[in-house]
Amino acid sequence: MKTKTNLITLTFCVLTTLSSMAQKKIGSYQMAYFDKELEVQANEPKNDVYSLYIEAYPRESSIDEICLIVRSKKQAHFNVQLSKLRNVYTKWKETAIENKITDLDKEIEMESMSYEAAFFYGSKWKFDFSVRLKARFRVISGKYLLILSNRNDLVASDNQYMNTDGFYIILSSQKEIDALIKQLHPSKVTDFYAKETQKTDIFKQ
Repeated sequence: MKTKTNLITLTFCVLTTLSSMAQKKIGSYQMAYFDKELEVQANEPKNDVYSLYIEAYPRESSIDEICLIVRSKKQAHFNVQLSKLRNVYTKWKETAIENKITDLDKEIEMESMSYEAAFFYGSKWKFDFSVRLKARFRVISGKYLLILSNRNDLVASDNQYMNTDGFYIILSSQKEIDALIKQLHPSKVTDFYAKETQKTDIFKQ
């Protein structure tokens, strides 16, 4: 009975995610370390429920696209965590500069919460519905980095043999961190889709 229940739950999660993959770009953020501009997407809210898809940098060259998925019910917690990481980053950067630290790799403590991720494997999107995150402060080659990544390998929910090392979100300054936090504010989603609705409404018969 337990196995059957788990299968039903997994199937529901897959169907829910697939149905919400009709997301649109609501913004973007800079990842200067890789000289990349990455997208933030969201699907249209239904009863204030939606998902954010934060494009990230794949840790394996065989993976073309990968993103962190944050459900609306976890969005506030995620944004609070990012704000806390920004504060630690700012403090540790000042300390590193004052003490002339040129090489450092130190993990930043985060509150544990499970998120989701999607990665393009072969010719299909695969999903991991249990993603734990970790954050690190890194000093390397004169750069001060906040690195957000998955703690464990990502494994496809429908095939345990399809997996990937995961992703990086690497931010090189407080400005970049603040810009990402701004892109993840709930109003970005609601304002975007309100404008989309207005465009449609003016063409009603």
